[in-house]
Amino acid sequence: MTTTTMTATTMASLSSKLGDPLPFVPAEFEAFRMNYAKYRLGAVEGAKGEIGQRQSEAKLYDELKQANLALAKAKEKVEELTQTTRDLEAIRKTYATADDCLDETQRASRDEIRKDIEARQQARVCRVEKAAEAIKVPPKGGLFKGKGKGAQLIEASTYHFTTGAPVRTEVLVARGVVARPEDATFEIIPKSSASSPVFVFTDETVNSLYGERFVKGLTTLGYDVRKIVVPDGEDAKTLEVFSQLADHVLSVGIDKHSVLISLGGGAVANVCGFVASTLHRGVGLIHFPTTLLAQCDAAISHKQAVNAPHGKNLVGSYYAPLKIIVDPQVLETLEDWLLPDGFGEIVKHALCQDSVLLRMLDDHDGDLLDLDFLEKTVRRTIELKCEVIDVDPKEKREAVVLIYGHELGHAIETVSHGPFFFGGVRFVGVQRGAVGRGGGGPRGARGARRSEARVAAAVGP
Repeated sequence: MTTTTMTATTMASLSSKLGDPLPFVPAEFEAFRMNYAKYRLGAVEGAKGEIGQRQSEAKLYDELKQANLALAKAKEKVEELTQTTRDLEAIRKTYATADDCLDETQRASRDEIRKDIEARQQARVCRVEKAAEAIKVPPKGGLFKGKGKGAQLIEASTYHFTTGAPVRTEVLVARGVVARPEDATFEIIPKSSASSPVFVFTDETVNSLYGERFVKGLTTLGYDVRKIVVPDGEDAKTLEVFSQLADHVLSVGIDKHSVLISLGGGAVANVCGFVASTLHRGVGLIHFPTTLLAQCDAAISHKQAVNAPHGKNLVGSYYAPLKIIVDPQVLETLEDWLLPDGFGEIVKHALCQDSVLLRMLDDHDGDLLDLDFLEKTVRRTIELKCEVIDVDPKEKREAVVLIYGHELGHAIETVSHGPFFFGGVRFVGVQRGAVGRGGGGPRGARGARRSEARVAAAVGP
């Protein structure tokens, strides 16, 4: 056995770390023990890189510690901001547009709204306080005697946990990807889902145009893809269809790494998204919107829902897609009568958020199906929608613009049982909303008349 000669200083250093020699161990083994310890401490010539490695590890641990400290501070900030957004009283009493920016009629309307909210809230509080006063509670420690008078006060121990974190959804715009997904330079389905079943939800119309080619392209990429065809339009957004789809997917087989892909308009995106949000408490979701309305509105969202007999989108969830991939080229096969659906939404965003987009729409004197014009319009509308979702995902302040006109639009669509398309009926709501309470819309009476004119030009008579 070869050993390395150690200096007295090294021996003393090692002895302080390892203790005195063990009396029952032969000297040669004691020398081996000391030599190995010396090697591990990096004092032997053969222990190359040990000291550098330990220094590198120490540096990494220090960076990890600093990162954890930063994360703890960030979590505190997130909790603070989350609490702020949940403070409904503060939200009710503040508006994205300051009072000073309103004209006299608009300020009067806002004051009326504030008074109504305050009166309703006060009435609720008074009702609860009155009920609480009617219940007589005995001194602490009294016997529990049942409900109502004489019942002992019920106390609770409090615990809490925090859930949720910001989820980032990529929105990609790429021509031709629906027809040739295998040629995309970007990743469509995560590689972590390569061994899991993938389901493509599409409707009857889109399936006849792109279904087989799209599925074949994804299969060429090596994924196990199954296709499900749902009814066209709102007929797909029912609790019965949702139940059938969920049962079918579970019967065929799915795991927590599976991905559901919607290929179609807003109805397909909604029902596919809701199924994805519920199975295995949430699996991967990707949208490929194929209508102008879906590319500008319905699919550019984290809201998933189906209809109930009581009304539209009453059963749903907030569930962010992994990706939303927009292919403007599919709009070449869009039927002309569906264009107002999408342009109604585009005009709404322009009126409320972007005067440059409004001028661009005004100045366009060519074919509405011009692909370059459509793509430019779609891109800008997506940017505008992403901006407000980013700062107000629950649509309490800035993102209220996204549901502008929906109240009356949903009502008309529900009572008409489907003969009107949502892009058009929501703009009946926008036209009425432009007039506003007492004639004061977002830009006063003159702005209201202009809004009505823009809307009428977009969606037709």
